[in-house]
Amino acid sequence: MLLRRASSLLAVLAIMAAGCRTAAPPPVTLVPDPLAPAAPGPPLSESASVQVRRALDAAARGRGAEAEGILAPLPEDHPVVRLARVEVAYLAGRDVVSAATELAEKFPSWVTAWRFVAEAADRGGDLEAVLKARRRVAELAP
Repeated sequence: MLLRRASSLLAVLAIMAAGCRTAAPPPVTLVPDPLAPAAPGPPLSESASVQVRRALDAAARGRGAEAEGILAPLPEDHPVVRLARVEVAYLAGRDVVSAATELAEKFPSWVTAWRFVAEAADRGGDLEAVLKARRRVAELAP
């Protein structure tokens, strides 16, 4: 009887421990996913990729300061992290068209960055920037 109770307790504890494991948030949907294939630069580690997703998830929920804190320890010069920072600012309601355009121009074949420029410019009402970015996306991903 005691052995049976102990094994039941261990099973419950194992289930609870498995449920407490931190999972990566779902893929980004409100802004173009900076981790989409063909991102420039060396691949981020799995833990850094999870941090990027966590930051964008927090920003999408209106927790911009938390998102910025999550991104803070990541390499600030990495293109994916740079785009994620601009997207966090965008989700906080800031005007990021010039920062997004600068990043896309630095990596001119990065479709995701140009898609984001188009989205940010559209929200900002900059039709010229929208057209330029959409043309570039059409050239890169026909």
